Amino acid sequence: MYKKNKLKAKKLYKKYKHILKDITFIGITGTNGKTTTTTLLYKYLMFNNIKATLIGTNGIYINNDYYETINTTPGVDKLYEIIIESYNKGIKYIIMEVSSHAILQHRVYGIKFEIKAITNITQDHLDYHKTFKKYKKTKLSFLKKANIIVNKEIKFTKKLNNRKIYTYGEYKSYFLISNLINTNTYSSFNIKINNTSYFIKTNLLGQFNIYNVTLFISVLYILNMFNYKTLKRFLNQVIKINGRMEQYQYKNKTIIIDYAHTPDGLEKVLSYVKDIYKEKIVTIFGCGGNRDQYKREKMGIIASKYSDYIILTNDNPRYEEELDIINDIIKGVSIDYKVIPNRKEAIDFGLSIIQNYNILLILGRGCENEIKIKDQLIKFNDVEYVKEIINE
Repeated sequence: MYKKNKLKAKKLYKKYKHILKDITFIGITGTNGKTTTTTLLYKYLMFNNIKATLIGTNGIYINNDYYETINTTPGVDKLYEIIIESYNKGIKYIIMEVSSHAILQHRVYGIKFEIKAITNITQDHLDYHKTFKKYKKTKLSFLKKANIIVNKEIKFTKKLNNRKIYTYGEYKSYFLISNLINTNTYSSFNIKINNTSYFIKTNLLGQFNIYNVTLFISVLYILNMFNYKTLKRFLNQVIKINGRMEQYQYKNKTIIIDYAHTPDGLEKVLSYVKDIYKEKIVTIFGCGGNRDQYKREKMGIIASKYSDYIILTNDNPRYEEELDIINDIIKGVSIDYKVIPNRKEAIDFGLSIIQNYNILLILGRGCENEIKIKDQLIKFNDVEYVKEIINE
């Protein structure tokens, strides 16, 4: 089905082989955590005055120039446009999120990655891959012909590639994590590399972000860019990943906005907030239309487990009826809830009842700029809207 992409990629590779060999490519795949990890790498290189390009869900950054993107990983033609522009600007590092769609559709075919890494594999995109087994197989098929970094939680075979495989995690890993501490203002942990332990502290919150930071450090180490003093200076900053665990104060209450849109992502964010804050939570979320409908009921169950009240709204309904999607989620909901399909109105209602609770979680879209309803693209950004309300 995607043979044309493969042929196109082959032709472009042959044409621009001289350019590609001068660039170090780093590819990160996985269900959750790709954006945070790749953004950390990009920001770290820029922090050290090293030109870099970032390609991912939050857009394309060619050094300091920003471009919006439709897909996490662009199509073959667009990808080579980015590569050529990066080369012409003297950029030697291209960091990209590699989606399962991109792998299956040969969008990155032929590109020789120095490092390929995988964050995790949990349920997502079953509308496209049909089964979790096929989804997992697609993700793992990316891990060939490079230095591979794998989350220890993922079961994999060492037959996947003929180069070095590194693992990271809390048990028998090359990059070994210990002493994990989570608070509502920082996360900290120790990472052991080659029998030397380093203390790491970051403003990125939650155990899932400890894993993201560990993967980021692992990539630096393999690139021979690991310098503990420089790393500490970098992490001592307030690092912001757009649409990821963004916190705001409103009438002495806490609002948290995050991109969590899978059962695993939802559980990780909600369980962290419940465990750390130990306060009443209102959760606003929905699910995308024309996408994996099998996750909807699960997400209703998870939201009910950790929340005290739920507001169900739209995400990107696309060509499905909003209420059909919401009714699928309701099958898993077991606590008090309210249905408000209009996302702006749902957030308004959440803010109006925040005094009766303590924390308002707005999940699923992060910093996305548009909601797709049939043939309409409605401009709306959760983060920008909440900032606007707070400023008023």
